[in-house]
Amino acid sequence: MTNFQAGLENNGEMLLNKNVVQRFREKVVEEAIVYKKHIKYTLVAVFTILYSIYFGYCLSLDFSDNIGLFVLTCIVLILIFYIKSGYIIWRKLSLKLEYIFTRIPESWKKYGTWLLVTLILMALVVFIIVDGYRDPIKFVSLSGLLAFTLISVIASDNVGAISPRTAISGFFLQFSFGVIILRWKEGKEAVKFLGDKIIDFLKNADAGAEFVFGEKFRDHEFVFAIMPPVIFFGACIELLYYLGILQFCIKGFGNVMIRIMKVSPAEAFVTAANIFLGPILSYLTISSFLEKLTKSEIFSTMTSGFATVTGSLFAAYISFGISPTHLVAASIMSAPASLVISKLLVPDKRDKITYQLEFSPSRAKGILDAIAIGAANCIPVTAAIVTNVIAFTSILAFLNSVIHWLGERIGIETSFELIFAYIFSPIPLLLGIEPQYILTHWEGQLRIIN
Repeated sequence: MTNFQAGLENNGEMLLNKNVVQRFREKVVEEAIVYKKHIKYTLVAVFTILYSIYFGYCLSLDFSDNIGLFVLTCIVLILIFYIKSGYIIWRKLSLKLEYIFTRIPESWKKYGTWLLVTLILMALVVFIIVDGYRDPIKFVSLSGLLAFTLISVIASDNVGAISPRTAISGFFLQFSFGVIILRWKEGKEAVKFLGDKIIDFLKNADAGAEFVFGEKFRDHEFVFAIMPPVIFFGACIELLYYLGILQFCIKGFGNVMIRIMKVSPAEAFVTAANIFLGPILSYLTISSFLEKLTKSEIFSTMTSGFATVTGSLFAAYISFGISPTHLVAASIMSAPASLVISKLLVPDKRDKITYQLEFSPSRAKGILDAIAIGAANCIPVTAAIVTNVIAFTSILAFLNSVIHWLGERIGIETSFELIFAYIFSPIPLLLGIEPQYILTHWEGQLRIIN
């Protein structure tokens, strides 16, 4: 046998083996398609059994130490139940309640609504008086709320079109969130627990920063220690969007404001999205409906973008040492408040249009692609933060030198920050900040840099 013949036989055997492997693979794929549901249910059942064993063993060791795992598991189970069957149950229940509600006489509805509003307002007044009696400085912040509301009404472009229900329900929703998050013991502990876990979560960005910049990356704190968490958090936000978890949270929070405040779906969902995504990405949720929005709706969506902390900047603020509990509370409470102020300034002049909002699909093709896209999206964010801080801090230093030179001519030592602190001093005073903390160098610098 020649070498040529031997080579042909070897190639034939390889082709035969390749055909066998290919046929086997195609057969496996065909069977997997046929029994796709059975395979899916089997994997889910195996995972459920294994996790149940792990979950039960953790709780048996020390329940108090695993309360976080217990809460997380309960939340996931509630979400799964809602996604699979909760919506159908809620839909049937809402239709039943709607049928009952339509049979109530209109006069009963009118007087019942006013009675309910009166009782709620009376309860709020009693709570504010009792709570403010212990700490009178809180009455100052209440007067500030009334002052800002009055200014918004005076500056309104159509006072007659202002909806009292939207304003009252928005302030009530903000007040309710504040009581649950800041005054209710369990709610406060839940937000504190969430804030602590966010800090622990963002600390994982230190591993990436150390890998790229070295062990001494904190020697240049702002760029090398604060910006990496922004990139890390942005990647996670995109991943949650790809998995559909973020859309679920946005819809849930948005539906609350739609039903209570009677705002349009666009306003509610963008306001809810701003808590997690920020103004640019949140507009993607209504990209197909921008041309349908009224002037009032556009104004309210823009206002909510300035009123809440964006997802990527959330990490940056925490890196500055700001309490995540306060950030979460401020973002959630500011969402309905921003709608109230915007609706006072630019109220709707026509009836709400009804349309169903659909979220734009994620550009990512997979989990890894989602992480990469999220990280890349943060490049302009981090670059803008760094460059703007450098630019405005430098300009502030120049203005300080000019003001200092002018002040020396007449024997006065002052600074640009102190001048701005005096100009803006009524605002923090109306917010309830104690006077000794208002006229400071940092207060003026905060206003200028922001």
